[in-house]
Amino acid sequence: MEKYKYYGSHKLKNILDENKLNDIKTENFLRSILLSRYKKENEVNNVSVIDDEASADFSRNGCDCCSNGLGSDVYEAHGYSSKHKKIFELGSICHECICVEYNGID
Repeated sequence: MEKYKYYGSHKLKNILDENKLNDIKTENFLRSILLSRYKKENEVNNVSVIDDEASADFSRNGCDCCSNGLGSDVYEAHGYSSKHKKIFELGSICHECICVEYNGID
């Protein structure tokens, strides 16, 4: 079995389904890898919610980071790029990806 073959296309749900993984630690570990790739692709050092007071908005497209294939509640996010020395808007990020970014995988 080719493990984690969907990383390039950012399909968390496919990775979990294909490898029959369903525990939360594995999901958070995979989400952290996707988050790292997302930050690298967007050349930012971190991801954070633009407005801490804003409520999540439902998006049929789901999360721009993990692209789990499902519609979900997402927050508008931005990140700081030390390379460009400015803040970039990154799009819509789900609650789970934000939690992994803020708290790590534990």
